[in-house]
Amino acid sequence: MDSEHPGDENERTLPGDEGVLRRAQRVVESMGGLEAQWEKAEVRAALLGRAVGPRMIARYTVIRELGAGAMGKVFLAYDADLDRRVAVKLLLSGRSQERTRLRLQREAQAMAKLSHPNVVTVHEVGKVDEELFVAMEYVQGQDLRGWLGEGARSLEAILEVFCEAGEGLAAAHEAGIVHRDFKPDNVLVGEDGRARVADFGLAHARVDGSRDSASGDPSKTGTLESSGERERPEAGEPSSRSALEATLTRAGTLVGTPAYMAPEQFLREASDARSDQFSFCVALWEALYGVRPFVGTTILKLIGSIVEGVPARPQHALEREVPSWLGAVVERGLAKDPDQRWPDMRALISALRDDPVARRRGRIRRVAALSLSAAVLVGGSAWGREQVRDNARQRYWNALTEQLLEVERERGFRQARDDAERAEDAAKLSVYRSYGDELEVVSERDPTIAAVLLREVGEQGRASELWRSAANASLGRPLSHAVLRGHSDVVWSLAFSPTGQALYSGGRDGRVQGWSVASGDGATLFEREVGVVGLALSPDGARLAVAYADGSVWSLAVAGGEAEALLEPDPREAGERSLCFDPRGRGLVVGGRDGTSRVFGADPSGALEPEPTLLEGHTAAVRALDFDGQGRMLSASSDGSVRLWDLDSGAETLRLEGHEDDVFHARFLGRGWVVAGGDDGMVHFWSAPPEARGRVEQAQLSIESSNQITALAVSGSRFASADSSGELRLGILAAEGSSAPRLEEQRTLREHQQGVWGLAFTPDGERLVTSSFDGTARIMSADGVGPRQVLKGHRAGILAMRVDASGRWLATGSWDSEVRTWDLERPVRELALEEHQGAVQSVDVEAGGARAVTVGSDGQARLWRLEDGVELARHDERAYYDEPAYFNVARFGPRGRRIALGRSNGEIRLWSPEDGGIVRLDAHRRGIRELQFSPDGERLLSTSSDGEARLWATATGESRAVLKGHEGVVYAGRFDVGGVHVYTAAEDGVLRRWHARTGAEEAAFSGHEGAIRALALSADGGRIATGGDDHELRLWRRDQPEDSLRLAGHTQPVLSVAFDADATRVVSASADGSVRVWSTASGEGLHLLEGHDGRVLGAVFVDAERVLSHAYDGSVRLWQLGPGGEAQAIVLRGHDAPVLSLGLGPAGRRVVTGAEDGSARSWRLEGLRFDESSLVEALREATTYCLPAERRVLELGEEPRRARAAFTDCEAAFGRWAPPLSGR
Repeated sequence: MDSEHPGDENERTLPGDEGVLRRAQRVVESMGGLEAQWEKAEVRAALLGRAVGPRMIARYTVIRELGAGAMGKVFLAYDADLDRRVAVKLLLSGRSQERTRLRLQREAQAMAKLSHPNVVTVHEVGKVDEELFVAMEYVQGQDLRGWLGEGARSLEAILEVFCEAGEGLAAAHEAGIVHRDFKPDNVLVGEDGRARVADFGLAHARVDGSRDSASGDPSKTGTLESSGERERPEAGEPSSRSALEATLTRAGTLVGTPAYMAPEQFLREASDARSDQFSFCVALWEALYGVRPFVGTTILKLIGSIVEGVPARPQHALEREVPSWLGAVVERGLAKDPDQRWPDMRALISALRDDPVARRRGRIRRVAALSLSAAVLVGGSAWGREQVRDNARQRYWNALTEQLLEVERERGFRQARDDAERAEDAAKLSVYRSYGDELEVVSERDPTIAAVLLREVGEQGRASELWRSAANASLGRPLSHAVLRGHSDVVWSLAFSPTGQALYSGGRDGRVQGWSVASGDGATLFEREVGVVGLALSPDGARLAVAYADGSVWSLAVAGGEAEALLEPDPREAGERSLCFDPRGRGLVVGGRDGTSRVFGADPSGALEPEPTLLEGHTAAVRALDFDGQGRMLSASSDGSVRLWDLDSGAETLRLEGHEDDVFHARFLGRGWVVAGGDDGMVHFWSAPPEARGRVEQAQLSIESSNQITALAVSGSRFASADSSGELRLGILAAEGSSAPRLEEQRTLREHQQGVWGLAFTPDGERLVTSSFDGTARIMSADGVGPRQVLKGHRAGILAMRVDASGRWLATGSWDSEVRTWDLERPVRELALEEHQGAVQSVDVEAGGARAVTVGSDGQARLWRLEDGVELARHDERAYYDEPAYFNVARFGPRGRRIALGRSNGEIRLWSPEDGGIVRLDAHRRGIRELQFSPDGERLLSTSSDGEARLWATATGESRAVLKGHEGVVYAGRFDVGGVHVYTAAEDGVLRRWHARTGAEEAAFSGHEGAIRALALSADGGRIATGGDDHELRLWRRDQPEDSLRLAGHTQPVLSVAFDADATRVVSASADGSVRVWSTASGEGLHLLEGHDGRVLGAVFVDAERVLSHAYDGSVRLWQLGPGGEAQAIVLRGHDAPVLSLGLGPAGRRVVTGAEDGSARSWRLEGLRFDESSLVEALREATTYCLPAERRVLELGEEPRRARAAFTDCEAAFGRWAPPLSGR
């Protein structure tokens, strides 16, 4: 073990020795997928010294990897059955998500449907271990871009190859398939000279000639669209749709390669075969003229050029070689309006092959063959007339084309410029969506890249609701504070300085890097030609100990960079090294493969002595080291033992036995205990007080796992262990003052989809951090209860992980050669509460704002602590009732000690969460609609679908009064401020007032012409608001039942009403999809808030300037009200179903929402920002990451020079061109 805090066990080192191979085997054994099987075979072969067998995909023998793409890898393989070479595309292991699988199936089906010489042939589609593969024709040659770049190609050769590719596209279109990503890279030119169209991964099947539309509400990014007539088959009906018929384009999202995309694709309009025609003509123009028709130094300018629709003719000699008729043909295919392009690919190909000069020459030869004299006497004049006609037709066509383009330019210049500006920002927002927050194994999705893309959107794009909502959402997610790119190979080791201001990393590339945590600036401190396998930092932060794979160990001064070899290279010691500094500052301990530990003492200045003291006793390699801070050290070994040493004397004091295999993890635990985990799957606990001596053959306590232990962490008496399957074990050792030690609060969790490689508690012991081979890290409470934060961004497994001494910073190092830092103090804005197993029907937040209650159709009521989302208590009635009744209402009492729960069968419960006590009230005859406590908490009001309301004594549960008089469902009920009166509203359209003590009816308020579904009382009790099925609101004064102020404007039933704090305004939500704010004095409409798609189920004032609404479209919207009826919205997304209920905390600091899909979420409204400039600044503060030049070229289509300049400017803006790191 090698660490600044050695016992954290949150980093692994993987050199090339037996121990490393065995540990690698533990990981790959826990992984699934075909490539994992290959890796397992290689590891086993290395362990046994055998040759590795051939890699197989079904019956195909893999020869080599040809390349990797967005969905998987492509291999060259041999088909022994048919004696031929094939290309096999394999969906990458860990990415077998439905969308990706559908996309690969789509490519296979699209290509399989096309039996054409100019389309790559598909031989077979199959599965191996649930992984999809496609075996296709292997084209020996190169892609069209490479073919064009080999040298000067004749005009005839270029046209022939493109016409062949066009024939392939035409065949696809005639089969109802649109390619949508045609470019030179997706055309293969074989050694036989034949062109073949490939890569139909974005292909889309057109149904009944319809056009594929990517238009729609840009906020709807969570569902897959269908090309068929129905969205899904009826229940029980087998689906007849193929994967090809399911579009993977999320609404409003761009697909394709920007430089070759048609304007309609950027503008999210319908795309069809004519979009392919546009892409084809861009590629042909580039081949003819040497440049693309639309250019831009940035992706934004490129999109603007495309949308503007004016091709730029190059002014150089190459242009003169392109005949004007050919330029006109291609330019027509580049028309901005699809209707102005060629009718189809066949027409375009015919035009490309119709060379007027060649046609004229052909006619001349035919005329000459009839008669020489006739040609002289008659043909001459005929030829002359024909030439005149041809020239006239060509001039007419060229002039007409130019006129049409000029008209388009003149007519649409201003609109095109506006479109271009919108499209520029839409492009970045579209790419942003591709990095959205979706949980996958080693996900390509990176919330940090998403945040950077949002940071780069221009001013016009930032004015949109989409950008504002996305920026706030990104700021609420875990983001990499910095992405440190200085290594060229796997990062094995990490160490923070004592202050947390600097970070050090070691990698297989032999480099030791130093980084500024604040800015991400870094420098290479030391470098050798062999890989780093261990790294440790002295307690004062002045010296690094570095172990290399050749067996050498070096001491490196951080400030000056001086390095000296403590141990010279030794083949016997090559491989993994455990390194650990004594926390008292007295020296360094190095574990060896020979079983000894070498102790290098330190002089008062911290310099290490050259001659070590040997601690001998183990009979196999030393794998782990730890200190208790009181002069004792432990060492764990492959001999299965753990030994304790007195460092002052160098004597062995205690030998702990019990493991039957290598022990890679061992720690001091609590007061006088040791815990260790080994390859035998056991975690053993031994009592080891300072005075203990001798040999302990059996552990006092043990935990057994079916897999090898891969990580171990401790904090006080709390421990956590992980195994190679990803399973976690948490608990507390209870041994204080007890002769019978025990493990308490044990919990088994499975958080990751692959093996867990690192564990660490934060210094305060409150949180546990895990890291895994699945490329993610997770943060949870130390006891494993409550929501998790998932840290994503690495493109491969995480091998090294560190938490700094302050607990603020986390660092992760990965196979992808990157180091990432994470700010653990960034506030968590959204917590996903554990899901109910049925719809969340009701949510309430207690008056103090610390807790919330949710109830669902699963028959459960749950109490939550809102600070961290931990469930505090649960009441579950599913075991007591067989009938399909559920909780549908929950309300806190005034002091939060009791919660009233209403059921759909009319029963009511008074629940005391602290002791679990339940008081059952006599039932209504039908379901409960509303519950409310009186201000003093002594009475409870219930309303029901049985037409009655009731008053109950909360102390005894007795019914005090039955309020009868309504006809039909009583939807709502409220106590007034003093608790003297009760108001009820019902299906009969009448609002009634009752005496809260006697239950006597005092007044009836009539005026609505339909059911009253919504009721609200002002804070002072003087005003009442109702909303009903007649689409109206009415405002009443409590003492004037015969008079009301009528507010009309909604076009569907009003479902919710609420007053603001001073009762000057009322807000209403309606089934018409709108929210309206009204003046209570005049009844005037002040704000019309539109944006929800479907019924708005509720709306409330957060404060004087903000309104919160929730709707059937699955969203929650926070509205900021401006002057003159203006308003801005932030859309909060996280539910995938209608949001049925909302509970607002005091002062509008937090809101809890519940949805039909069983999900409940807690949102911090504090920190949500509407101001664009503050959002941009917040994004800059959240991450210092800059999009690398190569990714800018790939994702944004920028020219390489411009991409490099943009990256350089960004790096400089964050101070990363400052002098090399100094200080500690």
